Amino acid sequence: MKLLTFGFNEDTYNTQIEVLDETLDIKNASLKILYLQSFDDEDYYEFDIEENECEIKNLNFNNTGDNCYEIFFDAIIKIDDEKWSNADKNFIDNAESGLIEVVFDLECGDRVFEEGDHFEKQYDGQTELYID
Repeated sequence: MKLLTFGFNEDTYNTQIEVLDETLDIKNASLKILYLQSFDDEDYYEFDIEENECEIKNLNFNNTGDNCYEIFFDAIIKIDDEKWSNADKNFIDNAESGLIEVVFDLECGDRVFEEGDHFEKQYDGQTELYID
């Protein structure tokens, strides 16, 4: 089993969003990671994350004004060896030697708030991925 860990905090380039949907209660929202992206000069490479593989800790939304928020969190993702061995080689190579971005939705209660419809990224955060 592979253990993927990363964090968005004071030491990283954090994601910033603008909330478009007034019904999104950001104080009670949770983060649902859809996939990770690594990149190089040529392209972006994706690695899908299932909800049961991911644990989010220390989630915090810092209000930066004008309905915009900087997102802080730590993530622990447990990936079975077979899934990891099938991951795109370009994703792995670029994730190990560079930075990753996280693509996510927000959930509040039983409702899912999707990027583009309910919030927009003002800045794509980037952080280092640790693979154990």
